[in-house]
Amino acid sequence: MARPSGKPASETRSLRHVKTRPVGFSSLREPATAAASGQRRDQAGELLVHRIRAEFLEMPGLRLTVTQAARLFGASEEVCAGILSALSGEGFLRCTTDGRYGLSATGP
Repeated sequence: MARPSGKPASETRSLRHVKTRPVGFSSLREPATAAASGQRRDQAGELLVHRIRAEFLEMPGLRLTVTQAARLFGASEEVCAGILSALSGEGFLRCTTDGRYGLSATGP
């Protein structure tokens, strides 16, 4: 019997192995205070820095412009430019003459 997607039932992937987590309503609400909002922004920034580091470590040949990084990581160009510049300043990344950031030759 064909599925609505047009594929036979034997060719569709089952999602039974995917474990779900309940999401509480409180996690969907806006933060009540500016301090909570700032704290979430800081946590999101730390997660983005961690993700950027992980991508460059996973793919040592990766070379990205700020615009490409913004698209890849789903952040603004200003945020990505700041993070890439900071990672370059600490020696984790290097910026080539054509404006592409890549893993530093000296390594992390």
